[in-house]
Amino acid sequence: MRISLNLFAIFLLLILHHQSNGQNNPNITTGSTFTAGENGSLLSSSGDFAFGFYPISDTLFLVGIWFNKIQERTLVWSANRDSPAEIRSTISLTNGGLLVLNYANGTVQQISNRTASLGTMQDDGNLVLRDSSSNNVWESFKFPTDTLLPGQTLLSGGQLYSNSISDGNSKYSKGKFRLDMQADGKLVLSAYHFGDTGYWLNSLDDEGNHEVKLVFDQRNASLYLVKDNNNTIFSFPSNVPTPVEDYYHRATIDSFGNFQQYAYHKTNDSNWFRLWKILSEPCMVNAVCGAYGLCSSNDNETVSCDCLPGFVFLDPSNPTKGCHPETIINFCADHLFTGNFTIEAIQDSGMPYNEVGDYEIYRDVDEEECKKVIMEDCYAMAASLINRECHKRRTPILNARRTSMTKGSIFFIKVPTKSAKDGIQTKKKTNTRTHLTAGLLTTSSLTVLFRALALYYHPDPLRLVRREWNPIHQE
Repeated sequence: MRISLNLFAIFLLLILHHQSNGQNNPNITTGSTFTAGENGSLLSSSGDFAFGFYPISDTLFLVGIWFNKIQERTLVWSANRDSPAEIRSTISLTNGGLLVLNYANGTVQQISNRTASLGTMQDDGNLVLRDSSSNNVWESFKFPTDTLLPGQTLLSGGQLYSNSISDGNSKYSKGKFRLDMQADGKLVLSAYHFGDTGYWLNSLDDEGNHEVKLVFDQRNASLYLVKDNNNTIFSFPSNVPTPVEDYYHRATIDSFGNFQQYAYHKTNDSNWFRLWKILSEPCMVNAVCGAYGLCSSNDNETVSCDCLPGFVFLDPSNPTKGCHPETIINFCADHLFTGNFTIEAIQDSGMPYNEVGDYEIYRDVDEEECKKVIMEDCYAMAASLINRECHKRRTPILNARRTSMTKGSIFFIKVPTKSAKDGIQTKKKTNTRTHLTAGLLTTSSLTVLFRALALYYHPDPLRLVRREWNPIHQE
């Protein structure tokens, strides 16, 4: 009898534990509350998706939506990606009908901007709020973070932002890259921190004003662009496994700026596998290694970042933040203009041309002539020699890369010599006018340099010192 009672007690505890991990009812009503650290979540009716507090550490949580039935518990949406909540924070659908996050320190973040009487975690991964007349007044699908799900549409003006390249509490914060469904009908991938115009885009064949949207079709898990007349103008690769309903699907702009689609078999104990990626080489992503960084990849999956000659890492634990000069000199100062720098060449490397940085192009020149071009121009910092065309570059130097497209190209860069370093440390006094002129020039140069570097400097420490990552494993 005692054994039977003990078995019943264990069985009862298992049931209670299962119920505490998520509500079987997919709806929440006004007055409902979830508390961080108490394992409360709202499950869709199938249990495929959950909404609630997503743990990113023992003490910090994101208000998010995730795949609930797979081991990875992959996050697909978050309301507070840049401001994680502490234990004892709460999510509430208030009596006034607003969905809010109440931080444990008393700060309140409003998640929805419309009053509702009911919230539903749908089986497609969309959290929907409805008013008393059952009208949809807010839904998470309209406010994506880095991921699209089948049934979701990115409308004109909609954007996806990558997660940060980081390990730790800032892993899910907003990163460097953006997918933008522009009002002019172009779908653009860009490194937006630098005002980048884009490293991939799909534009319309005809001119004019068109309402274009990116559709993730729920019927066949395909992605395509649709014009205002419902004509498909561009389709992404369609190698989707069948039957479609046997798989989970997601499309994500990853931490390294590539847009990719993944699938996961619902019943097999497997992992996410990639169906396609929009860029075949990771170093085709602009500024993936930051300012003055050089991107390379041995396998077209991992990214390796090095500093250009004469530069060192801003943060050795995260090379993607870019580099800063080992020695700062004013190349236009008379006493430094000659003999205080060398021109170093990096083979099979270059930068995308036809950008703002190409302020002069010299045609039909050889290697020595291209070197001479930047040696004689104190404002030129670097140059790319591509098919006998010398493309001069000013500072800051962005997008230096080694890819299949740069094979045969040569990248040249000015590097201060040891005598230049010693000269700066031991230089004698000059007259006030000369000193002031040189100082103003140096200050101007430093201002431009550090403003550019500051755009990419994220003080998010990594736990491991490393120089390579594998984007295919980013969620």
